[in-house]
Amino acid sequence: MRIPRSRGTRTAWRIVLVALLLVSSAHRLPAPISEAPENPTPAPAQENWKPKHSARPKRKPEEPGSTKPPPTKMMERPQVQTVTPAKRFAGTWTGKVTYHDMFVSGDRLQTFIVNETETSVQVNPKGGVGTATVSGNSLTWATGLLGEAVWILTPNADGRTARVTVKLPLGTASGTLTRGASNATSSSSESTVTEKTKTRPRR
Repeated sequence: MRIPRSRGTRTAWRIVLVALLLVSSAHRLPAPISEAPENPTPAPAQENWKPKHSARPKRKPEEPGSTKPPPTKMMERPQVQTVTPAKRFAGTWTGKVTYHDMFVSGDRLQTFIVNETETSVQVNPKGGVGTATVSGNSLTWATGLLGEAVWILTPNADGRTARVTVKLPLGTASGTLTRGASNATSSSSESTVTEKTKTRPRR
């Protein structure tokens, strides 16, 4: 059955169609875009911010009766003792000296006393005192009124014995000495030398 359409009915249908189109187009439109501001305001900074210091742990009170370890002492440096080198010539030297002279010949027990500074030597018996000079491994000095007797004392490697020689105007003498021996002279030595001198054949 067909409904007759009047002019009013057509107008109503047009209004309905337009309304439907408007509703459908409203659902298809995109969401509005919100623009961010160009200069965003920064968040307020916290002024004068200081980190909080952690509280230090308090020391526990020491229990009664607890013993502390003794403090460690620094090791003391050992004191270096300076060793004074032993004198090479100083001391008393005693020994038998054999003379080969025009007027005196034979053996004589003599003592040579060298002072601590090794600058003088006293010859016993009746030898006098002479000024000594160190020359290499030897000690040299002269005795006599004019220094005519020149002595040379040369210690051996052991430091206890030495070789002594003397140059006389008319001969020589030499012998072996020992340091630290008795410095007493022997009168028999002088008599031996005298006897040899007396019994010496005349020329």
